[in-house]
Amino acid sequence: MAIEVTINGQRRNVTAAPDTPLLYVLTDELELKGPRFGCGLAQCGSCSVLVDGVETRSCVMPLAAIGNPVGSIKVCAMVGGNSVDVMETKLNVIDK
Repeated sequence: MAIEVTINGQRRNVTAAPDTPLLYVLTDELELKGPRFGCGLAQCGSCSVLVDGVETRSCVMPLAAIGNPVGSIKVCAMVGGNSVDVMETKLNVIDK
């Protein structure tokens, strides 16, 4: 059974089982490189994505929990609740 989700503004059909962690759907089935496996316990944040505008740890969220109608997922690197593009404007990075 295919489940339809919106990933970064594009509607996609995924065929993973409803209890599959969202992280595995994003990385294995959809081959997205943003979210990463870290601790697997929703502690480190390396798997964070935005689901309907809310930061979510995708390693512990089953695909079925995205919701109906179509869930909207924004895949971006997250650091402390802020996407990396926002963080870059807040940090002075010195490259030596």
